[in-house]
Amino acid sequence: MEMVLFNESSKSIYVVNESPYKDSTMDATSRSGEDSKVTSALQGAGKSKKSSCKCAASFLVVQILLLSIGLVTLWFFFIRGQPESEMDAGILKGKYKNLTSEEQNSSLSLRLSDLAIEKQKLETTNNNLMTEKQQFENELNRLTDLLKTHQINFSKEREDLETTVTNLTQERHQLQTTFNSLIKDRDQLKTSYNNLTKAQEWIHTNYNNVVREQTQLQTSNNNLVRARDRLQTNYNNLANEKTQLQTSNNNLTRARDRLQTNYNNLANERTQLQTNYNNLVKERDQLRTNYNTLVTEKNQLQTSNNNQTLDIYQLQTNYNNLVKERDQLRTNYNNLATGKTQLQTNYNNLARERDQLRTNYNNLVTEKTQLQTRNNNLTTARDQLQTNYNNLVKERDQLRTNYNNLATGKTQLQTNYNNLARERDQLRTNYNNLATGKTQLQTNYNNLVKERDQLRTNYNNLATGKTQLQTNYNNLARERDQLRTNYNNLATGKTQLQTNYNTLVKERDQLRTNYTSVNTRNQQVEQQQVALTRQKNILQASANQLSLEKSLLQRRAEVLTTEKNNLQRTLQDKETNLRDLTQLYTTLKSTLTSFGGQLKWSFFKGSLYYVSLSKSQWQQSRNFCTTRGADLIIINSKEEQVFANQFKKSAWIGATDSARDGTWKWVDGTSVIQPRYWMLREPNGGRGENCAELKSYNSLNSWNDEGCHSSRYWICEKTLFT
Repeated sequence: MEMVLFNESSKSIYVVNESPYKDSTMDATSRSGEDSKVTSALQGAGKSKKSSCKCAASFLVVQILLLSIGLVTLWFFFIRGQPESEMDAGILKGKYKNLTSEEQNSSLSLRLSDLAIEKQKLETTNNNLMTEKQQFENELNRLTDLLKTHQINFSKEREDLETTVTNLTQERHQLQTTFNSLIKDRDQLKTSYNNLTKAQEWIHTNYNNVVREQTQLQTSNNNLVRARDRLQTNYNNLANEKTQLQTSNNNLTRARDRLQTNYNNLANERTQLQTNYNNLVKERDQLRTNYNTLVTEKNQLQTSNNNQTLDIYQLQTNYNNLVKERDQLRTNYNNLATGKTQLQTNYNNLARERDQLRTNYNNLVTEKTQLQTRNNNLTTARDQLQTNYNNLVKERDQLRTNYNNLATGKTQLQTNYNNLARERDQLRTNYNNLATGKTQLQTNYNNLVKERDQLRTNYNNLATGKTQLQTNYNNLARERDQLRTNYNNLATGKTQLQTNYNTLVKERDQLRTNYTSVNTRNQQVEQQQVALTRQKNILQASANQLSLEKSLLQRRAEVLTTEKNNLQRTLQDKETNLRDLTQLYTTLKSTLTSFGGQLKWSFFKGSLYYVSLSKSQWQQSRNFCTTRGADLIIINSKEEQVFANQFKKSAWIGATDSARDGTWKWVDGTSVIQPRYWMLREPNGGRGENCAELKSYNSLNSWNDEGCHSSRYWICEKTLFT
């Protein structure tokens, strides 16, 4: 018999050849080899076959026993009966042997994985077999009673034996009919077997394809998992680098704050020293004033004149110093404002990156949970498959035991048929399970591809964030260096102010010493006053002359006072102009920012200038300028001509005589009179050249007339103030 078995653990199919009717003289080694093949091939059957197999075996034993008794009875009656009966019994026995030989030589081999018979049909067949078993048992009982009766009354009941022979002849015909039916059933079973074999091969091919696809999907899944792990590692590394950059940024921020605090302290100290300096200056001036009041009126007027001149010069010097300090403070203020804006921008960027990292972290936690759930599901499925495999192993062992107990014949064919049907259903179930697993693996593969793309996106975002943090770090480092430079400058200024302060203290002490000396001298003068009174009459003659000189000096003092007041008013006017210039600078800066956009504008004497990067016709160039609130350049001075030549480009300017040939006018309608910077023998183009350009820019006289449809660079001018 040929049996086809499916091994679940190795995904293989075995074909086992086993004949239950082998000659008893078979070699023991060959038989043990066949037994081992059968043992290895029967590992796919189920526990549910145990009861049916035992029932079939029991039924087969009873059937063989009944058949043996019937044969003995037939032999007994045919041997002791008439020659016709002996001939009939011999023919029947020969046909039975032929039937047995045909059954032995047929070797009907059914492949377990390809036969498909429904459960209900098998139950019907089992019921039919039970009915036949009951019939055979009844017939056995009847034959046994008949045998005993014939043994006792053999000589008396010869007619009964003849009747029995007739009955046996009819039974022989019935057996012949049964034999023919069995032949037909065998042919039908062979046809079903071939069909099931083809179905098995088709299912096995599909099963192998599904297994290969499952293996490929599993490989792709593992590759995606490894790629995801690599991306996760890169993500973690970038997160660590970002944390390090954040720490460096915080350290630089704290260092900048410390430098800012030191800068403010030095600024306060400088202000305090400036206040002390002013106080000392005032004390020095007061002492000088007291000192000067002690001299004579003439010397006092002369000294007042000199002091006023010195005060004017000192005020001018202080004014210049204050202007420089104001410009320095404004520069520091602008730098601090820029640093504050940059820090605010960095803070906002870091806040957004922190939110982005939190979102990425939550997404990764969710993905981790999902992956953990999938891992648990796969573990459960693996455990379930392992349990099924163990059950199949046990069922295989049970089938091996059942196989050793199976007999030959029709019951064996029916048992194999039943087993093959179940295995076919099992293969179909396995095929459906593998198709479902393939679909699930395809879904997991697609999900992993999406996760890989998401991780790559997160990786790119983190790389961009890292670059931004590196840029912020470099900016903060530059700001730190700038603040350190400012700190050093302030320290130097503090030292300088301290030196000036010490110098003023020394001057104050010197003035106090001079004041004491003047007081002493005053006392001496009082002592000499008596002597001077005696000389009064002598000096009276020269008093008038001195009065005239006094009047002249007073008038000169008044003139100096007027000049001082004028200088003070001039100083106030300059301070007002300074404030206006400061406001104008702020306005100009904002206007330049809003006006420039993406273009590179240059500032020169109250106007903004833009030089094009491409060439165009004169009218198109002017349209470009007017759409931006400007116009082609109008050159009103030698300085502006030199400024325009320094761009080193042949460019259109705002002069044309297209309205009237020979009458050149600027684009604002004014005539081109003076200054004029035409090249030698230019303009000379007549009506063919009506637009002006800068051509020979290496010399002062660089204007040339050219056709307006020619392509040149152009220069735009935006007048801010005059």
